Amino acid sequence: MFSGDSITDGVEKPFERPDSNDPEDFGCIFVPLYDKIYEQAERSRMEYFVWDGTHPGIAGHMIIAREWLKAVEE
Repeated sequence: MFSGDSITDGVEKPFERPDSNDPEDFGCIFVPLYDKIYEQAERSRMEYFVWDGTHPGIAGHMIIAREWLKAVEE
């Protein structure tokens, strides 16, 4: 049970937005995939790479894996 006016009573800025959107500021690697998938899709059918416009198919996952490996090996 909670009492007070808000579940955040006594909590200072509970969901503060980070100052940066740069993945490297958080120790992460950004892997740009959009252009790589669309480059391949221009030579074939988009459904082969992104079957419903959002979710990658097998070929899309292969591109993601290849680009991720390149990024982490650098």
